[in-house]
Amino acid sequence: MLPRGGSHLKKHGGAIVNLASIAARKGIPPGAEGSSGPYAVAKAGVMALTRQLALELGEFSVRVNCVAPGVIASGRLQKVLAISGKDKGPEGPLAQIPMGRVGTVAETAALIVALCTDDTAYMTGVTVDINGASYAA
Repeated sequence: MLPRGGSHLKKHGGAIVNLASIAARKGIPPGAEGSSGPYAVAKAGVMALTRQLALELGEFSVRVNCVAPGVIASGRLQKVLAISGKDKGPEGPLAQIPMGRVGTVAETAALIVALCTDDTAYMTGVTVDINGASYAA
């Protein structure tokens, strides 16, 4: 199930980090701007793919993990805010984020990098949420 270049990973090990979304865990409210139900379903598929690949590639020392961001201050968020207003992101009101702010691209990138280091060498098949506790709310 590996794309081209997969034989290199099987020989030498490594890390794959997939990107999903909080939408896969919470769903998308009807009428939400900038996202949709099929998007949430597709991102849930990415989470399942992560778990499956972790099972298939573990024997080759290939770790497969997933990051599921919430609302992140990115170009996409700026487009959504321009359409929906300054207080509503693609997954709902920004005020519902318990940490009181959106995440940054740098915070998300730091998590992805950490999942590629030896510090997480025994971590595989996991989806890590980075969303300011908005999934818990």
